[in-house]
Order: sequence, then structure tokens, then C-alpha cells
Amino acid sequence: CAAVGEPDEWGEEDVVLWVEAKPGTALDMGELQRLCAERLPPFMVPARIRAIDVLPRNALGRIEKFKLKPALERK
Repeated sequence: CAAVGEPDEWGEEDVVLWVEAKPGTALDMGELQRLCAERLPPFMVPARIRAIDVLPRNALGRIEKFKLKPALERK
């Protein structure tokens, strides 16, 4: 998974969690949100959780978070 900031309507950023499931595994977004709320401080709990088939990675296998941000931010 990867956590990135996305702009909200007040000019701040919300935490958005991108999750890549292992093949053959189903994601329960509600359960994942509940676990985050139980284990993380309030400011770190993701506002949204999004599933993605494959997280973008570079040649070393590191997640390229900039590719998960909205296209408008990358300009």
C-alpha cells in the first residue's frame, strides 16, 4: 500500500491510501478503514481508501507515489 496526500475542498490535503491486493485476495475496505482508525492517530487515518491492481514501481521496486497523485498536481 501507499499513502499520498490529495487536495481537499479547503486547500488542505487528505490522506488517501492506495492498496494493492495479493492475487486471489478480496479487499474489505470497511474492515481496512476500521483497522486504520483503531491503530493510527486521527490525523493519519485515511480519508479514502482506493484499490489498485498494480502499484506503480520503479526499476528498484519502490512505489512511485507521484504517479498516484491527481494529474493536475503533476503539471
